[in-house]
Amino acid sequence: MDQESADRFIEITKQFSDTLGEMKGAAEGFTTIEDASKPFYDNEYIGMTFDEKLGFDDQNCRLTAYSLSHGLYTVSEDNSFVYDDSLYGDLEILKLNKNLKFSDEDLDKYKVLFSDVPTEESADTSVHAQNVAEVWEERGITFDTDAKAQLITIMLNDPERKTIYAGHAGVLFETEEGYLLIEKLSQYTPFVAAKFTDLESLNAYLLSEVSGFGQEGASDPFVMRNDALLL
Repeated sequence: MDQESADRFIEITKQFSDTLGEMKGAAEGFTTIEDASKPFYDNEYIGMTFDEKLGFDDQNCRLTAYSLSHGLYTVSEDNSFVYDDSLYGDLEILKLNKNLKFSDEDLDKYKVLFSDVPTEESADTSVHAQNVAEVWEERGITFDTDAKAQLITIMLNDPERKTIYAGHAGVLFETEEGYLLIEKLSQYTPFVAAKFTDLESLNAYLLSEVSGFGQEGASDPFVMRNDALLL
């Protein structure tokens, strides 16, 4: 990750804290997953406060992940991608959020990565994961395999539309102690840094975050680390 992106991210998280003030119930420093699973924030309060004080919605999970990971992948000019309007909500946030200054290149890279992926009717998550990897390759996406950070996407299946989409996203850093995940579940939730000693506990944590998002007839959600299954 480049230093400019890291510095900008720190500025945005500081603005978040300054705008909302002290959040009752928030722990000092790191706490256990069991404790962290108990919400200490008020979604409605966060949304109303940002609107009143700053005049825009805060960024969501995918926009947060892109702001940290945009340098971790490239997109070739020779690709098969045609935007399908599946990121309408994200683009509406971009229009008003003054923190997210996307260039035309950023916008194109964002759409290529996070737009819905066509898939087949199947309960097998490995089939869907393979479809994601193949479609991303067709779109000209190449990840930096030497980087110490990776894009994390929690993929959900829409069986009616026969698509896979990124229901959540974050960025994973390898550390001496294990792994550090940076995420923001939605525009109405805080930024989160979570430490894990192994990928199994990380995978379980991420899947728990989307446990209520599944549609009837959908396959189980699954986690991608760059363009491959996390586990």
